[in-house]
Amino acid sequence: MDTKEDNQDIQMLKEELWIRRTTSQDGTPIVLLRQEHLKIREEGIQEQIKKIQTREQEVTRQLEKKDRQSWEENKIVYINGKIYVPRNRQLRDEILSNNHNPPDVGHPGQHRIMELIKRNYWWPGIHNDVQKYAQGCQECQQNKVQHIKKVAPLYLLSTPKTPWEEISIDVIGPLPRLEDKNAILVVVD
Repeated sequence: MDTKEDNQDIQMLKEELWIRRTTSQDGTPIVLLRQEHLKIREEGIQEQIKKIQTREQEVTRQLEKKDRQSWEENKIVYINGKIYVPRNRQLRDEILSNNHNPPDVGHPGQHRIMELIKRNYWWPGIHNDVQKYAQGCQECQQNKVQHIKKVAPLYLLSTPKTPWEEISIDVIGPLPRLEDKNAILVVVD
């Protein structure tokens, strides 16, 4: 079956056409065009990045290589095509918040936050920062699905008063064969 021409009659809509409707915490209706919303926020972040002149050693080394993977343009450093975010806790927290807290994103968890941030930004230790941010979010922790199996409760057994009043039997095996035997019978009184 030839599938090369399979999707010719499908037209994809651009993301900027999608309007997301939600409500704020105080009940006010919000209509968001995600792309425009992010564009305004990212322009503010880029202005903040331009003002910060410090760089980490790892970034300086990347720039010194002068390869096509890292460059500087308009006071913004690009590493592997992503905007380098300088070491500034407030700035990095703002980026984390923008990709985690908006009503139309809905507390996506650390893997989805990482995906959203890495589309545009990079900094050394980004994985640790995202993990700590997600683990510190109260709503995420409350809504997190627990994958731990529930263990059956243990019950105390009564102590027998005479020998052989109660016995327990257990079979250990199968074990490697030795003289046509592959198990051990354990009897405890």
